[in-house]
Amino acid sequence: MKKRILAGVAAALLLLCALTLGGMAMTAAATSGHPHVAEADWQADDNGHWHNCTVSGCTEKLDYRTHTFNVDRCADCNYKCNHSNYSDWKYTDDIWHWKECTSCSRKEYVEYHVYFQDLRSDQLHHFKKCETCGYEHNKEAHIWIGGSCSVCGRLAPPVNTHCATGHASYTWQTVTEPDVHNDGEEICVCEGCGQVLYRVPLSAYGPFQKVTAEKIQNAAQGATVEITTSRWYSFHRSVMEALAARPDVTLVVSFLSEGYKGDRLTFTIPAGTDTVAFLNEEGYAGFFYISGMLGTLRPAN
Repeated sequence: MKKRILAGVAAALLLLCALTLGGMAMTAAATSGHPHVAEADWQADDNGHWHNCTVSGCTEKLDYRTHTFNVDRCADCNYKCNHSNYSDWKYTDDIWHWKECTSCSRKEYVEYHVYFQDLRSDQLHHFKKCETCGYEHNKEAHIWIGGSCSVCGRLAPPVNTHCATGHASYTWQTVTEPDVHNDGEEICVCEGCGQVLYRVPLSAYGPFQKVTAEKIQNAAQGATVEITTSRWYSFHRSVMEALAARPDVTLVVSFLSEGYKGDRLTFTIPAGTDTVAFLNEEGYAGFFYISGMLGTLRPAN
């Protein structure tokens, strides 16, 4: 009797080993060289879509292909793009710039160019430059009169006999970027000898306009945005259009009557005001003009 029991146990162990080895063999077959059976539904990520194989243990991506987007949905699998990666700034004209989703090419962050108030220049040209994307608008050749450009004031690099190249080749380099409170600086450097030929300030006007527009755009519903400046007394188109896009926002402005000095004044642009109507042909609106049209100018407390 005892021998029969031992024999039964041994047989059971052999059967268990056989089943285990058979299962391992089936798993191995499922991941190598077996006929694939594709699921009906698509699987997808930002880059493409595919069918999973229904065979247990198989991780093969069947029928893989990249998305064919119609706006931001794939025409094949209906996957909605997450817009997780964007290109650098792009532009085609003197009005807009934007970024594009690298997966579906959808345009995002569509904004107006914000040009520096003063002209920028290189060795051959002067132009208006967008501080955000670098777009160069109205690029024209310098008109040299008396050693400087009669349009932008850029000085022609002097001939220097102590430099091997006579300062014939030079580059402009940004030393410090401007911010809301401080100007930045550019320098003109001779490529032949490294001498700094000129130093040119970069105006803080552009950053001031950009930050003001962003405060308006990001304000809570029905909020009052307060802006205080001790340097500027005008708004660029970008600020006026930001207000026009947020008719629920009120803007209160505090400024000095003479720009850098004078009495501190304040005025209010009520919510819903047609602010774009205040712009002149160059795309600017002065504080005195705005407050005069609205009748809201008063001394600051």
